[in-house]
Amino acid sequence: MSTKELKRLHLIKKSEDKLITQIKAANMLNLSDRQFRRLIAKFRKYGDIGIIHQNRGKISPRKIKPEIITNVVDLYQSEFLGYKPTFFAERLADEYNISIIKNLLGKYLLITISGHQKRKNLNIVPNVKENTMLAN
Repeated sequence: MSTKELKRLHLIKKSEDKLITQIKAANMLNLSDRQFRRLIAKFRKYGDIGIIHQNRGKISPRKIKPEIITNVVDLYQSEFLGYKPTFFAERLADEYNISIIKNLLGKYLLITISGHQKRKNLNIVPNVKENTMLAN
């Protein structure tokens, strides 16, 4: 369980034991009291597992299949080499009826053509000059 779900579970159990009101618990979770009652109903029906988000562990329906990505990259390398991702995305939508967001398209092209991903969060230490006092 995530920390958010553990916090929800803790407050639901407190409200079930009558140690805190449902409205107070809902306010602590930034939920409406009706939404909190829905969580309690799921807790009563399924137990602790009812609090866990139902989409956990499932593949996103928006995920692009790897076959489509390889087809798009092959198409780019054979016919559209040199096109910018925005224009290439437009041509894919018009001519091949494939709609991919230009940002994702640029990411896929960068990874497959150059062979590496963009770097994330470089730990760059700023160059700080030491304060020096001038001697008189």
